[in-house]
Amino acid sequence: KSRSSSPRNGYLQVLMRVKEEEDGNNGITTTITSLFHDTIQCLAWDNKVTSSFIRCIGSRRLIRDLFHPLVIAATKQQRETEEVSRWDESNFDDDNNTDDDYPLNSEKNLHHLMAVASEYLGSPSSLAKVSAADLSIALWSLTQIYQPSRSHHQKLQSYRSFIKACMKRLRKRSVISPARGCDIALAIRSVEQLLRLLGREDDDNDDESRLQPFQDILSLPLKLPGEEDMIDSYIPSLQTNTYRTLPPPTETTAQNDGLAVADDLRSEAVTMFHTLVNELLFQPTGGNAQRKLRSLSLQQVADMLQTAVVLKVSRDDLQTATIEVLDYLTSDPFVLDQTYSCRDISRTLLSLQRLRVGTGIYNLDLEKSGVQRLGARFLEIVDRQSKGRTRGKCAPKTLTTVVRSGVLMFPRSETKSILDAASILIRDDTIPVDVSDHNDVIFVDYGVTVPFLERCNDYELSWLLWTFAISRRFDKNVFIALTDQILENISDDSFTASSASRVMWSTSVLLSLDEAGDQHDGRHIDLFHQLSPILLSSHLSPTDLSCAMYAIAKTNYVFDRGVFDFLAEELASDESLEHANTRLISQAVWACGKMAEFEDPIMSSTESLVASQEDAAPNQPPYLNNVYKMLTFLIRNKAHMTPKHVAETIWAAFGRLSISDQYYLEELSGIAARVAPQCNSREIANIVWGLSKVDYADDPQLICTLVRVITNSNLSQKCTSQEAANCIYALGRLGVRDQELFSALSSIIKNQIHDANSQAIANSLWGHDVVGLPAPPELLSVWARDTLGMDTYSAKYD
Repeated sequence: KSRSSSPRNGYLQVLMRVKEEEDGNNGITTTITSLFHDTIQCLAWDNKVTSSFIRCIGSRRLIRDLFHPLVIAATKQQRETEEVSRWDESNFDDDNNTDDDYPLNSEKNLHHLMAVASEYLGSPSSLAKVSAADLSIALWSLTQIYQPSRSHHQKLQSYRSFIKACMKRLRKRSVISPARGCDIALAIRSVEQLLRLLGREDDDNDDESRLQPFQDILSLPLKLPGEEDMIDSYIPSLQTNTYRTLPPPTETTAQNDGLAVADDLRSEAVTMFHTLVNELLFQPTGGNAQRKLRSLSLQQVADMLQTAVVLKVSRDDLQTATIEVLDYLTSDPFVLDQTYSCRDISRTLLSLQRLRVGTGIYNLDLEKSGVQRLGARFLEIVDRQSKGRTRGKCAPKTLTTVVRSGVLMFPRSETKSILDAASILIRDDTIPVDVSDHNDVIFVDYGVTVPFLERCNDYELSWLLWTFAISRRFDKNVFIALTDQILENISDDSFTASSASRVMWSTSVLLSLDEAGDQHDGRHIDLFHQLSPILLSSHLSPTDLSCAMYAIAKTNYVFDRGVFDFLAEELASDESLEHANTRLISQAVWACGKMAEFEDPIMSSTESLVASQEDAAPNQPPYLNNVYKMLTFLIRNKAHMTPKHVAETIWAAFGRLSISDQYYLEELSGIAARVAPQCNSREIANIVWGLSKVDYADDPQLICTLVRVITNSNLSQKCTSQEAANCIYALGRLGVRDQELFSALSSIIKNQIHDANSQAIANSLWGHDVVGLPAPPELLSVWARDTLGMDTYSAKYD
């Protein structure tokens, strides 16, 4: 049969092509399918027949006329299996299945034929006759036939030698030089997928499902009242690589990514990756020839980047490649104009984020431009899809990946387009749904639609809300839509504790924004009341615990204080502290200090100066002992504490919880002295205010040194009247009579006299009076106007 086949189209190829053309005629399709499987059975009848057939048609036609048809057959079988699994099992009689049915015998014949063919192709003489394009198709065929959903991991193990031989062949310059960019990209992607399969990772070939754990990537921009917005960064500073091409693989690039495959195969894959990427970056000489990289589609670019992430190729080794990719996305409009898949954009953004784009280690302007271009194209696709009832609209998982990756790279204006697209989808209620007719046949009824958010699970909803919180973007309609759907999903008993913590933290941040105004309207109370019990349902990570504590304190949610006590106790446990960091623990201490206000009804707020309230001993909160353990942790890890961590810890521990233990005072004041030069005005004000609340008089010079960080630097121009007034109040409370400091701080208040509130003026007047220094008349005039209702103040009243 093979000898009589057309030179261009083999017998099996023709059968499958005719079958596809006649797909609308069930009778013809069934006949051709039967004929195809009968042919496979004939070829796999015994080894002699199989070997004779394979040697007869040769290496190149073996890939084109055997592998490709087998992929079509295996894919069709998978589709049929999925359709059957969706129907009611009562419609099928398992007793009617025999050993001669296709899913059993034909599958066995297919694998036998593939095994013999790959053994033949893996020989040096056969490989020498095939091109890079043929090798790419052969590797790709294995990924399609042995997909995880088909549970053929053990069968794929027998192809290890063949896979390794193909990778070695693809490293030869003479083989890859004539190859097209798309062939190289296909080879890269296929090897990555095969490594996943060999590693028994059942990820369904879905690049978006492997999101980083919440506790590893959540950045908490905690701020004290008036503190500047900031996001903690844990990304190390990497030196710029000046390689013009990719260097040889290093030991780092060969690290295992959880793939249970032999070191030699993994190492061979890394080496092949470097070789193929170098070929993509190679600049041909003469004429207007471009790098092969610039012939790739966005899907193929995403394949290359994703493979680099999976193989854990070091960022230094990818310096040139990443810059070239970003430049390609920025300078060539064609690559994005021809992109119509949201999933391709999501995979590209996810890979770029994991390669630490957004940190400036490549080229910050280029990084911004590349992400903005991807975001703009994503918005165009979503906007066009929203105007029609198409089934191909962006999936919830894809949207979550896009917004999360984009915001992690650039949390502000650079991702505006991405959040605009998310807003469109969140409000979209025209998503077609699958329905069944009376015969249980599944089809899409474009007249039956549901809101986009109804397709989202708790994980996706919590991340969507989180991205808006990180970006400091409050949209009333989006916020209401998300929280309403979250409330509905909670009733399904499938909401996880980690998602609950994420929702609470995001809600507290969004409601604290100025744009939120008076949008509280009790919504967060109902939301927190239903989410709080979920926090008790399972073991939480330190990040989840700290997030939930911050959210409860930030929103003054006091109806479930027992939950807060539980969270504090859990976070202070040895197990949690072992996996915590100073950012999380200092945030938790801040939350405890904030919640202490509700433990004693007469405890004053931060700005209150009523002596009877300040001097009153507050009731001891139930989590005070846990705070001591947290402070011990911070002192033990003081080298990692930033000025922000120090400020919020001292503000809460001394200022709000009135902890006056000498050990903690000495240790934390020493840490404050160390970080003082790096502090901003808000951090200095909170440190000195906290120390003054426990009458810290051991080292008056330290207080003066801290305040001079503001008065003797450019911080005086950024210092607010409230911060200057708090410093004056602290100096007065500690009895520090320094005319120079009082004068400098008073000047800051006078320069902002119209912005100063009566509380700030009262703090300043009280501080001057305690140390016996005259207050500036301007301050007295404002106090007289706001407090006594006098139009002017005259010195005769002195």
